[in-house]
Parts: sequence; structure tokens; C-alpha cells
Amino acid sequence: MLNQAKHLRQHVDTFLHELHRKELNRDKCAKLDALKLTDKEWEQVSLFCSLLSHANKAQQAFSSAQAPTLFDAIPAIKALYQAWSSCGSKTKYFSLKFAITASMEKVNEYYIKSADSKAHIMAIALHPGQKLSHFKKHWDQELQEEVVNLLQKLFKKAYQVLHQCQSTAEMMPPRKKNKVTGTLLCHNVSNSEDLDLEDDTPADPAKPWLSEFQQYLDTNDIVPDGMSIVK
Repeated sequence: MLNQAKHLRQHVDTFLHELHRKELNRDKCAKLDALKLTDKEWEQVSLFCSLLSHANKAQQAFSSAQAPTLFDAIPAIKALYQAWSSCGSKTKYFSLKFAITASMEKVNEYYIKSADSKAHIMAIALHPGQKLSHFKKHWDQELQEEVVNLLQKLFKKAYQVLHQCQSTAEMMPPRKKNKVTGTLLCHNVSNSEDLDLEDDTPADPAKPWLSEFQQYLDTNDIVPDGMSIVK
């Protein structure tokens, strides 16, 4: 609404001027005069719109009806805080300093609550293009270790559930194999020169899931533009 008012400033001023011209009551004329913004007040509107544009950009970063965006929540809130912090240090925003400070405090509350959410942390870590990059860039070593410990616990739990299901499946009577498909698969495996079934990483018998967890973190994945990260 403020952006529209700024864009239509001339029409807003004309509208108030016409109301004032046609009004015969002095008290009402005085009230209409008070509604008309001065050049200085229009400058404040423009500055305020500029501040709100940063909030809108952050909100749009993790709002989508067609793609997952939760992984962008924490980085977007961080970016908003930094943008308002930068504005607060500039002279032209001095008149809005109190509002900027209050806004930053509220944004910081949201950041802390989001950073304490397992869902938000997992969303970032499971994004192949991000993984731990945000945490390494913006969080101290102690917090990074807390993130890794949390991820390890969740990965271990999922690993155990998955392998328990696999063990149950192995106990079931084997299905009759399709002769053609089975032969083709064996042929492909035996003739593949690039297939590497060996893992040279020493596995900890007490933590069989750890090597897979570390392999995921160490792998440099590239996500092409427009490619969905959800299958």
C-alpha cells in the first residue's frame, strides 16, 4: 500500500487538494490540511518502503507453492537482519533508527527459534547444494559441533530403521526372478568398468552408519538450475 501511495503521490496530493477546496467547514479543512504529507514526510515514506523491501525479499525467499523452501528460512532471516543492520548504520535512516532496532530484535528472536528447530536444520543439511555451508559461514565452532551431533543422531536413527526393514525383507521367501531382467542386470554389472563396489573408508564396527554420513557431508553435489531437490 505504501509503495502504491508513493507511486501515486501526485494523485494523492490532488485528491486531498480537491477535498480541501470543496470543503466549507473550517475545522474539516484543517483536518484535511493535516492529512497532506510534506516533502519531508514523503521522503520518510520512501525510506520506510526501502526497509520493507528487504522484509519482502526475505519472505519471498522461502515462499513457494511449487517447490520446497524451508531450507531458505534461516539464511533468509539472517540476510534480513544483516540488511536492516546495514540500513541502521546509515545517516539517512537516522529518524527510523528506533524502529529498525526494534525490528532487528524481533527478527533475531525468529532466527534463534528457527535455529533451535530440528526441521529447519535438517532442511538445510539435506539440501545437496547447501549441507553445512551456512553453519560453517555464520555459526561458531561450538554451534557447528552441535549441528553435526544432531544430524548424526537423526541419521543413525534413520539408518537403523532402514536396515531393520532390510533385515526383515531378507528373511522373507525370495520372489521368483525374471530370467531376462536378472540376466541383463548380471551382464551389466560384470561388464561395467566404472562400477566401484569397494569402499576404502575404514568403518567403525560400533558405528556402521558413520561412514555413509560422512560421505554425504564430504560429497560436493551440484544442483542444476531448475532441478527439483525432492524426488
